[in-house]
Amino acid sequence: MGTRKISVLYIVTRVMLAILIMFSVTILVRFFTRQVLIEKMGMNNRFTRAVFFDALRMEENVQSPQIDWSGEFPFDEVGSPVEARSNQSISIISQHIASLVKSLESRIVSYTTDTVIFYPRILEMANQYKKAIGWNMVPNAEYNGVISMDDGYLTTIVEKRDISDNVKAISDLKTYLDKQGIDLLYVQIPHKICKHDTKLSGVIDFSNQNADAFLSGLKEQRVDYLDLRNVLHKEGLNHHELFYRTDHHWKAETGLWAAGIVSKTLNDRYGFNIDLESLNPENFEYKVYEKWFFGSQGKKVTLSRAQPEDIALIYPREEAMLSFRVPGNNLDLSGSFGIFYDESKIRDRLLQQQPLRCVHVR
Repeated sequence: MGTRKISVLYIVTRVMLAILIMFSVTILVRFFTRQVLIEKMGMNNRFTRAVFFDALRMEENVQSPQIDWSGEFPFDEVGSPVEARSNQSISIISQHIASLVKSLESRIVSYTTDTVIFYPRILEMANQYKKAIGWNMVPNAEYNGVISMDDGYLTTIVEKRDISDNVKAISDLKTYLDKQGIDLLYVQIPHKICKHDTKLSGVIDFSNQNADAFLSGLKEQRVDYLDLRNVLHKEGLNHHELFYRTDHHWKAETGLWAAGIVSKTLNDRYGFNIDLESLNPENFEYKVYEKWFFGSQGKKVTLSRAQPEDIALIYPREEAMLSFRVPGNNLDLSGSFGIFYDESKIRDRLLQQQPLRCVHVR
């Protein structure tokens, strides 16, 4: 009997060790393939695809160039970053070090989990298990910290934070802009969890409490702001429906609504002369693709707990000539509204499904 127990234990430990070694080798090979062969050398051949044979898709080879932000936005006249840091207390420096360590840990976890062999399948099985037992709680710092709200929307939760450094940064920016004769308006966007959600807000999520503290600090520093959370509630909008079910981003329709609110505020407070009628939702065409979009939060919980949803691409009914410049991505485009969509990323799927054309009614 003793010999049999030792033999079974011996076999099990050796099998587990072999599995751990296989995962470790896989992580190293895939890390090298992604970081060096794909991103640095631009390779996308049979070998690289074979290495990621179980991945849902190959990552695009997109590299953001280094930008001289000091040249684009010369804030050094207010005071150099070195001088600012020298005036910080030891406790603040410690906070920055802790933040750096946390960020590094998060990146290591991200690289490791995303490169493990059969990772999508393992993640799907784990989420099927959570769904089966009704598990809907996650630690704040968990890599896949996604929870399901009562109406089926997915979201992540935010821990309570000290926002004093953020207030100071905006205050310093205002000081610089005041010297240039430039007004500053800070726009507070809503998090996916509603401020008035008594089950989540202030209980396990503190995104709204952080925002309230931040705006209170801006008010003390006499920084003008617009709180879109209050506006959407005054207009009687459904908070969750402004977002995608499976993603943390706004819907395109929400962006158009926000553009109208911000433009009206600029007209009222600062004397701008923006044509608000050009942002009227009825002046746009909406191409809706049914069950076509699966967001980052949905991907984290997999198809076992979420399903693809509709997504709309919007276009103005009247032809418009626009310019679009993003230094970080080397973009400097001019043309019709279509320049805002990089259809090369989704061209195959656009050809597979004809959109349902509809008029937006809010």
